[in-house]
Amino acid sequence: VGKAHELFGESFLMGSRLAKLAPHLGATGLYGFQAQASALREMLAVRDASAWWAYWEQAERFRPPAGSEWVNLLSHHDETMVGLTREQTRRRFVELVQSSGGRTYKSDFSAAVRLPSLLSDQNKRPDPRRVAMAHAALFALPGVPQIYYGDEVMTLNNEAQLRSVFEFQKAYFQRMSASNDVQFQMPKDDNIYDPRELLRGNIPASVFKNAALSADTIWRPDGLAIRAIRELSRLRVEPEFRDSFHSYTMRRLHTGGDGSVLGLVRIPETTAKPVAFLMNLKGQQQDVWLRESEIKATLGLAVSPNGELTGRILLRLISRQTGPGKAGETSVRSDFESTVAHTEDLAQLVTSGEIGRSQSRIVGAMHEGHLRVSLNPYEFIVFAPD
Repeated sequence: VGKAHELFGESFLMGSRLAKLAPHLGATGLYGFQAQASALREMLAVRDASAWWAYWEQAERFRPPAGSEWVNLLSHHDETMVGLTREQTRRRFVELVQSSGGRTYKSDFSAAVRLPSLLSDQNKRPDPRRVAMAHAALFALPGVPQIYYGDEVMTLNNEAQLRSVFEFQKAYFQRMSASNDVQFQMPKDDNIYDPRELLRGNIPASVFKNAALSADTIWRPDGLAIRAIRELSRLRVEPEFRDSFHSYTMRRLHTGGDGSVLGLVRIPETTAKPVAFLMNLKGQQQDVWLRESEIKATLGLAVSPNGELTGRILLRLISRQTGPGKAGETSVRSDFESTVAHTEDLAQLVTSGEIGRSQSRIVGAMHEGHLRVSLNPYEFIVFAPD
């Protein structure tokens, strides 16, 4: 590989063999398919933050060699390896893939499903809040985030692509089988059918253009994922926080409850500021109990007597109800308005009366050394010291 090229390896399992091989690969990046299957997709679909920490307990011990990085993905053109999810939730994950129009195959070891389909509501409409939060999780994971085309514009399973490729391949094999020049046995339909085509195919340029325009306008759900990606990308390269996002040190924020809230702190290996994430994986409001001692130790933050953190919110997904929304009315859920707001946005929204001050700061009730914070459905917050 010449100096003008980059080499990317693929990692399927953490373990001692990877630790021995990694320094000799000379790879610029290592694709982490276990992170995609378990830390990201399993956690988001099953709504269980323990999947994240089960992955990280292994990954933390096997950091990439100098000059290399983990490359993290929510989606790609190939299969999701269901066999890399945890055994106790695997059956549930398979059921969610199938109920969202995806396919499982290889004895349920592999799955093909678009991310927005996997994170759809009961009417199979993608929920922009969940897709935006999924990308917040992607950026929160140590390593380099890679975004697969179509996820940011709520692209669903491509059934037309699946059928088209199947018919094309079948016709090709039929011609081969009928040829007198070639000895060829016609394969069975199951061997021609490729579920991965659900993830592929063309997306009209107008879809990307319209979503990008929506992302420029506040309170537009159809542009929410792009807005989240823009703001997270901006935050990741800000000098004040860049070292935290490029660090491989991460600490858990215990949040109490049933484990459906992910809380973490990215710790820099320099004197830069740490960055914390809170993510509500459920479609209902939840109270989170943050330990005051943990907040102080990992972030250097204090809680004021009136129950307000001394730090500042860098990004926050805010939603508000607009009505019941009719099934089939739109391809995207329309019963709420949402935005991903950064510090300056939040200040303006408070001034304009769009939101209350409590949404521009982390404010909660103190009780026996814990700060109780309420999170709206699928809300995420990124915060740091002042």
